[in-house]
Amino acid sequence: MLGNQISASFEYVTKVGQEVDNLSTLVTEEINRMLSEPDLARLFASEHWSNDTRNSDNQWVSTDVIYDIPLIIKPKRSASMYLGFQISLAGDGIATGGNRLPLIHVFCWAYGPAEFPGCAMIFPLEPGEQLLDSGLLFVFEDRPGAPRSWAYSVELAQVNTLDDVARLILQPMRKLLLGAEALEAFKGDLKGLVRYEEIADQPGYYTVNILEH
Repeated sequence: MLGNQISASFEYVTKVGQEVDNLSTLVTEEINRMLSEPDLARLFASEHWSNDTRNSDNQWVSTDVIYDIPLIIKPKRSASMYLGFQISLAGDGIATGGNRLPLIHVFCWAYGPAEFPGCAMIFPLEPGEQLLDSGLLFVFEDRPGAPRSWAYSVELAQVNTLDDVARLILQPMRKLLLGAEALEAFKGDLKGLVRYEEIADQPGYYTVNILEH
């Protein structure tokens, strides 16, 4: 029985890995399409995608993937922001407040290109370097005259169709890129979004609550 269980476990891990690859390809293609639309194309130019993968400590399985695309804020000629997403299945990409659910972190920030651990969403976050807006949106480096950096999270298991990608990733991303605040960007069906709450005695750590509607 043990041999069968080991084999079945590896088959399952392989299947999950293929699904993560498929989802990553879909999301990058849809973000490319979104950035080519007139309202965003007049504000931003983009370059080429970068990606990185992180493995478990023993190097047997991948725990996270991250993708980002450099954004040029017109009329500048060089990238100042990186737009992308991180899919975390285990480890410190999800390990906060007892959470064990795989997450997708969606972001636009000044860190890049995509690389673990330096340009990734990893807990604990640096205390005092981000503001949590409405429990849904981390805002980084919110200074007058500087591009706003942000990140939010989605439960991976809630992203199963193209409609889910549009609702949970593309629509909030578009609104945030156009300058919307959190309450405006996340209007509508919020099922699958993560609501964070600071843990008072654990700086940089947050409880994770998955919204149900």
